[in-house]
Amino acid sequence: MTSWRKRATVLLFLLHAVLLSACWDRVEIDQRGFVAGVAIDKEPQREETSQKQGKAPEIVGTYQMLVPSGLRSGGKEGGSPGAAFFNMSVTERSIMALSARMAAKTSRTPYFEHLQVILLSNEAVKDGRLDFADILDFFLRNNEMRRDINVLIADGDAKRLLSVKSMNESYPAAYIDSAINNYKKTCYMRPESRIGYVHEQILKNVSFTIQKISAYEDGISLTGAALFDSHHRFVAFLSGSETGGLNFLKGDVKGGVVETSMDDDIIDFDIERATRNIKARREGDNFKFTVEIEAEGTIGKSIRKLDVAKLSSIRKMEDLFAKEIVQLSEKTIRTLQKKYKKDAIGLGMHLYQNKLMSWEELSENWEDGRQLFADATIEVKAEVNIRRLGNINQSERR
Repeated sequence: MTSWRKRATVLLFLLHAVLLSACWDRVEIDQRGFVAGVAIDKEPQREETSQKQGKAPEIVGTYQMLVPSGLRSGGKEGGSPGAAFFNMSVTERSIMALSARMAAKTSRTPYFEHLQVILLSNEAVKDGRLDFADILDFFLRNNEMRRDINVLIADGDAKRLLSVKSMNESYPAAYIDSAINNYKKTCYMRPESRIGYVHEQILKNVSFTIQKISAYEDGISLTGAALFDSHHRFVAFLSGSETGGLNFLKGDVKGGVVETSMDDDIIDFDIERATRNIKARREGDNFKFTVEIEAEGTIGKSIRKLDVAKLSSIRKMEDLFAKEIVQLSEKTIRTLQKKYKKDAIGLGMHLYQNKLMSWEELSENWEDGRQLFADATIEVKAEVNIRRLGNINQSERR
């Protein structure tokens, strides 16, 4: 009997422990300060003081806080009565300190589980005293953060992008987050740069690119990309055409349009799918790479009097589109090899995965030291297949 009572007492204590600890950290939803977007800029006014004192530069963190009542009513411009959001800025020397300062200024505790975008100004990430990995450390380490938060590099001030007109969305962070997915409709912007992906690139010590964002008229533009080297230092921005070539070279094209000229007129190729294959052959201390690109799609625009139903016309257009893809890719290769000497294409990773012994011999001199990447031979071949002609054969009679 005594043994039974002891067991019952232990079970009762265990049951109480489970029931009483279930909501120990509960915070009512109306007491949370939902953060939808964060912008990080360098504080320019105190730069000279920081340099003299040998301290890290001060950074400005701008937090976009959501107002649930404003979201229900459709929302207005930030800061106005009935607005769906408001922006609040604080200045400190670290991201963790920014969050602590932020908590002291707002009536609701900042809550990051619904954070959608992190915008970092190019001035902040290119400052040698602000390590890129250190900036992201807080967002990677905090248990409220998700691995699918989008990271973008802003050309200019990042905080002003959290105040752009949000078009079809209730607040700017949602507008930016929605626009990021449009990479499937254009070749000239990089695929989404989620913080989990960026973290993987930093750990691999490889050169990589992140989506670029800039203010454009009343909205934003995501054309181009931010280039980082294998030491995760910001190098430069790639143009839209260079980003398009990079997408083809990396096999990241999900859609978009290739435009070229034919008989003094413009023709368009609407890409539906594209693939790329890399072949590598060692020649002494150097490698020769052949990048084979295949693209399929439909005619988006043709010459008015051209009969696209003719096989000869189709073959001619396929050759012209393939030539345009090769030229676009070769322009990117020249920029990466000769100007920046950074392997954002991923050729070094291809060697690591497929020719490990050779890679281990050359890896230390791939981008650094002898910079073998800059001397590598890279040949691009492209093949285009027009699968559909659209709904018509001709725009007008010949």
